[in-house]
Amino acid sequence: MSAFAHAELYFVDLTPPVVRTDAIQSFVSQETPILRLTDADGATGTGNTYTIGAGGSSIVALLNDHLLPRLQGRDLEDIEAIGHHLTRAVNALTVGPVVALAMAAIDTALWDLRCRRTGMPLHKAVGGARNAVPVYTTEGGWLHLEPQALVDDALASKAAGFQGAKVKLGKPSIRADVDRLAAVREAVGPAWHLMVDANQAFRVDEVIRRAAAYEQVGLTWFEEPLPADPPRGVTA
Repeated sequence: MSAFAHAELYFVDLTPPVVRTDAIQSFVSQETPILRLTDADGATGTGNTYTIGAGGSSIVALLNDHLLPRLQGRDLEDIEAIGHHLTRAVNALTVGPVVALAMAAIDTALWDLRCRRTGMPLHKAVGGARNAVPVYTTEGGWLHLEPQALVDDALASKAAGFQGAKVKLGKPSIRADVDRLAAVREAVGPAWHLMVDANQAFRVDEVIRRAAAYEQVGLTWFEEPLPADPPRGVTA
């Protein structure tokens, strides 16, 4: 048993050295709630979550006022049961990003605590189906970057062992998006995975036009082309 003892919650506002942009927003600040859970044996687990510049204080308030008090008396090994218990406690607020981000901090802290108590790496703690997975980078493809900067980052990522990269898109001109993607594709070759992210910027008709244009560069996936809320008249 890993009986809950106490929680510590910190709030760190991280300012990136360069403002990064995507199709709908500028990443001017990373508000980062950091949670540390301690059990009765003194073992600790740390988790965190973050926002892009707004809402961090709301996550902290939800954690402090409604979620963390409900860990009293819980066995922190009961990770799935705790998740259900806390989600039901704030059911009127779900589904929503503030709840999801707050729960993410708790969930990662619980898994970190389990791994530290058992001495197992996370991949074994969750079942050990694999001891390695291919990874891609999502750090260097921001919309404000010129094509050459995208190429340089992609080549550096490929040399470092990444299996692909994700590039932001959403320039006013479809041609500008295609030119940026084509420059990266030419540099990395046909086999390397190239993904794109529109950050929910387009309408359905715009997505159809753009997807047809992007097809020539051989994308692995097209992330968030539409708003998360279904457009009127569109059903699954």
